[in-house]
Amino acid sequence: MEKTALRILILEDVPTDAELIEDSLRKAGVDFVRQSVDDRESFLESLAHFSPDIILSDYSLPGFDGEAALKIAREIAPEVPFIFVTGAVGEEFVVELLKSGATDVVLKHRLSRLSFCVKRAQEETEEKRIRRKAEEELRKAHQRLITVQEEERRSVARDLHDSLGSCLMAIKFGMESELDVAEKDQDSARTSRLAKLIGMVEEGFKETKRMQKQLRPPVLDDFGIVVAVQSLCRDFQVWYPSIHVETLIEIQEEDMPEGLKITIYRVLQEGLNNIAKHSGAKRAIVGLSKLDGAIHLLIEDRGKGFDFGQYKESRSESASMGIMGMRERTRLSGGTFSIDASEGKGTVIRASWPCRIPPPVKSRSCPEE
Repeated sequence: MEKTALRILILEDVPTDAELIEDSLRKAGVDFVRQSVDDRESFLESLAHFSPDIILSDYSLPGFDGEAALKIAREIAPEVPFIFVTGAVGEEFVVELLKSGATDVVLKHRLSRLSFCVKRAQEETEEKRIRRKAEEELRKAHQRLITVQEEERRSVARDLHDSLGSCLMAIKFGMESELDVAEKDQDSARTSRLAKLIGMVEEGFKETKRMQKQLRPPVLDDFGIVVAVQSLCRDFQVWYPSIHVETLIEIQEEDMPEGLKITIYRVLQEGLNNIAKHSGAKRAIVGLSKLDGAIHLLIEDRGKGFDFGQYKESRSESASMGIMGMRERTRLSGGTFSIDASEGKGTVIRASWPCRIPPPVKSRSCPEE
């Protein structure tokens, strides 16, 4: 692969200084093309059209300064290295420039350092690019795994409904027919046995329906996330009647990206499970809203809370998988996750996603819709 010349944008109002910078780089064997500017307007134009690989900037310019240029560069081209090439400055000033986002600072009377700083900045930029690419590939792989998992859950839920559920109902109807015969024959022993067996089959059918909902809630596919969240909270209230759940929905179904619905459902599902298992709460709040261009999920309880730092250290890895799973699901879907917990004050979980999120990664084993 042919190596392309480095594109360098030089912000310098003294032509002789700009020439010295170029000569220093050429003597060091740096292959580059450059564009020199000396004011704000030309700097902005070059950022837009020249697309530099690196920016070399003086600090003091008439009507414009390097600090303002740095701020603009960080907003428009945050990944492009920004090196100050300036006159004598104090060490504290250099530290402040680096804190502001500068990649490096080279003094004009020590231009022999410039080529080294430029090459190092190139290498660091390439390392960041490679790392971002690897992280993106990992994110896609994890998301693909989640997609496959959801498809498997959907398949198992369908089998539970179509096969096991139908089989249990057939058994129940058959037993009820036999029960009618036993009652007509006044066979009390047989009637009692059949009634107990029918009760066991009904419990099995209810458990099958519960498992089906846990695996893949039909209401999510049939009616959407708003109804699914309300349904999940109602079911939770039935399963745990001692915990009152207040549901606050402030979003329309059409505002919810399709690929985000199952993620929100799973995060909420795990959050409610944690409340039931660990909080000791009598009241919980579930909120789903759209505000300031983002979708927000809130899961709050007024239970005993915990010290999250000590919790991670003292509990086994499996014990913290619920929280870690929620965090990872949120992150992989392009969102942010936070948990605020303290002993005796309950727990607040917040997850947020931008309204425009990357489309879900499709599994190769899943047919295109």
